[in-house]
Amino acid sequence: KWDALDDVVGHSGSTPLLNWVAEKERIREISWWNEVAQGVGLPVDGQVYYLHPVGLVGQFLTRNGCACGCCLEIKFSRYRWVRKRRGYPDETYYGPVYHGTKKLNKFAGWEDLISKGKATADEKAIVIAMSSNEGAMDAIQAWDWQTFSAGAMQKTVTPEGYGELPKQISEFQADNPDLFEEIFARCGWSIRQEANGKRIYYSSRDTGNEYITGKALYDFIKKEFGQNDSEFPKTSEALASIASAMLHDEFQKKQVVDFIARMRVALSKLPLDYVNPASDFFQSRLGRALVLDHDVNAPGNVPRSLKSAIDILLSRHPGLSSDPSQWGENSQQYEKELIEIYGPSRSMNSPSERYVHLRSLL
Repeated sequence: KWDALDDVVGHSGSTPLLNWVAEKERIREISWWNEVAQGVGLPVDGQVYYLHPVGLVGQFLTRNGCACGCCLEIKFSRYRWVRKRRGYPDETYYGPVYHGTKKLNKFAGWEDLISKGKATADEKAIVIAMSSNEGAMDAIQAWDWQTFSAGAMQKTVTPEGYGELPKQISEFQADNPDLFEEIFARCGWSIRQEANGKRIYYSSRDTGNEYITGKALYDFIKKEFGQNDSEFPKTSEALASIASAMLHDEFQKKQVVDFIARMRVALSKLPLDYVNPASDFFQSRLGRALVLDHDVNAPGNVPRSLKSAIDILLSRHPGLSSDPSQWGENSQQYEKELIEIYGPSRSMNSPSERYVHLRSLL
């Protein structure tokens, strides 16, 4: 087999390299395989295959020994949900749900974020309370018209494969390329930049090793969790890997930082026809949590719902300024009244129930 290197070293019959000829002869003299192979049970052809057990296992395990959530034994229940919309017939959806194990109040990095000025004590309290309306940091649900949603803020993947979750994962990839490879890419998930934004793809042996997105991914995620399926709870390799990724320390931090950023954006929104942002009208933790809760679930409806609530408040108090900084010593009472109007009337799913829950916490 050493003759195969002749061309590489520049040896040929017409232009021999004497040193190379001598080296091959030396190798032949000290070779012993062919002489002993048959007698001791070694392959006569000289081809040896060896698997390094530790190295092999290392290819499938992440640093915490739990590749793609394989050791978490995550099982998903089936949930039935009826979508009710005025002027439209009811729509019934079925899909997997996993409520998760780790709430935001168990995030170990809160004090570090506060000490570095990346969060305040009020923001911590608001985010923890509001996230209880959404789910645990590793919560997954795929029972509505979206493909699935994940994490403490339940960021979604749309039926087309776009949405806030692909955007969040893409940002994580940009900041942590090696970790992205470890907790997402090795588990079959990828993010691509396309004309309409960041789009998520999934590939596994169950997809024929093809990367799928859009309707194919939507159908794949909900497969075996339909109305006529049974034997729940059951596993979902694709969704379990997402739940596992959500629990990585660095992705937990990403979720918290994004939650705080989202609250600041929500509070900067202007009610329709008013010049003061939501943060001026709501100084309390409860008021600000309600705005965040609204913005996470129905961001486009926030300015209109705020306007409606403020209009009602001002109609009850003729002469009251539309600028909350002018409310004087009664400002807390006016805010409390505004909260009581806005909380249960927000244009979103289950506003009253979510308002009552937040009020009990804050």
